[in-house]
Amino acid sequence: QAADDRGVNGTPRLQSMAFSEDVPAGGIGTKSFIINYPELGSLHRWEYNQQSRKWLSFTTDERSRGDEEPDIDLLTNKQLAFDNVVLIYAEHTLADFVEDERNDLASVGVNLTGKGDAVLMRDGVRFNCRWVRANPFDMIHLLDSDGNPLALKPGTVWFNVYSSNMYQPDVAFTAH
Repeated sequence: QAADDRGVNGTPRLQSMAFSEDVPAGGIGTKSFIINYPELGSLHRWEYNQQSRKWLSFTTDERSRGDEEPDIDLLTNKQLAFDNVVLIYAEHTLADFVEDERNDLASVGVNLTGKGDAVLMRDGVRFNCRWVRANPFDMIHLLDSDGNPLALKPGTVWFNVYSSNMYQPDVAFTAH
């Protein structure tokens, strides 16, 4: 009833993202990148593996000061590996409730409607682009600098959402 009252109880209009085996023009060869979250956040590294043609995921836990470890899928016991990694920069806000009472941390809200900066990583190549999503019922689309759809490689996709306005991680790319 609540969905009917809000006018959202219907079939969503799903338009898929663009996919192609062909690597788009204009990318920057990249062999790895690091995402360093602020304060005691983790250090997350992605490395392109030429043999598997996938991006491999690694994490260093800043709190334990341990060594970098491959991120493992607990169901398959294999390292997380993706054909595409998409970095989405979106506005974050502090919610009005505490998520972690022990550390007095407020929950964070993320606005994933509208548009913003993004980075697509595929085939060992980086594409600086834009994401767009008109409303919460649409899929996110990636666009190149001319506003044309930017094709992901067919296969698996990891979306990483970052703040465009607070608690921003440092992201560093290593070229081929």
